[in-house]
Amino acid sequence: MKNNIFNMLKNFKNPKDAVMNIVANNNNNTLKNMINLANENNNEELLKVAKNLCKEKGIDFDKDFQEFMKMFK
Repeated sequence: MKNNIFNMLKNFKNPKDAVMNIVANNNNNTLKNMINLANENNNEELLKVAKNLCKEKGIDFDKDFQEFMKMFK
């Protein structure tokens, strides 16, 4: 399975293209909206949607995002 993912990803020029291809055929309207916001560089509205989704799932976006970003320091 790992090899299949790597083979699929190596066909793309960058990670954004790979992810966009993976989710392009998804029927989830929220995901499609988020993709459109990302393509339009509407970061403020995209952040609002992400925070609302996290809130619905009982996730503290700000706290968890800080922890996520620590992985890249």
